[in-house]
Amino acid sequence: MSDDAGLTLTVRSAEKRDAGRGIARLPEGAIRELGVLSGDTVVIEGETATVAKVWPGGHDVASGAVLIDADTRANAGVKVGETVRVTKESVSEARSVTLKPPAELGTVDIAHETIETAVKRGLRDRPVRAGEGVRIERLAGSRFVVTDTDPDGTVRVTGSTTVTVRPHTGRDSGDESAGDKLR
Repeated sequence: MSDDAGLTLTVRSAEKRDAGRGIARLPEGAIRELGVLSGDTVVIEGETATVAKVWPGGHDVASGAVLIDADTRANAGVKVGETVRVTKESVSEARSVTLKPPAELGTVDIAHETIETAVKRGLRDRPVRAGEGVRIERLAGSRFVVTDTDPDGTVRVTGSTTVTVRPHTGRDSGDESAGDKLR
């Protein structure tokens, strides 16, 4: 099977340790067929498409399965037990990544620079695309949305990537919605 054709795999729940990390654990046979190595990026295509970093599943992952966390399933629009198409994806190093913060961060007393530093650390070496939700454990598992990447497409956040978290325009949801409409 060619790399372009990908594989059809059944979605299973990720291990707890992988929650929020954007990891797809694959069985050894799938890793060989896709021609990927640990740390490579794959596209997981369900109702929509998302990207994840490949890790070997070991003995716990059944042939024909892919283990992904709830965020990755949400980004792909799939549930446990459904099938997805998994294909190898090339990745560029990100020059910049911009994210929209969750509303709850607009009400906390944390310096904006501290938030951006935590987000950058949380995304380091992770593949992302515009439109995807990502959780940042250093910020109590808050879910951010990637709004823009440079270059466009699938990118990996590196130490030299400029990570920007859009500031909130107001503390109540009415102000935030109005601000979002202006963007």
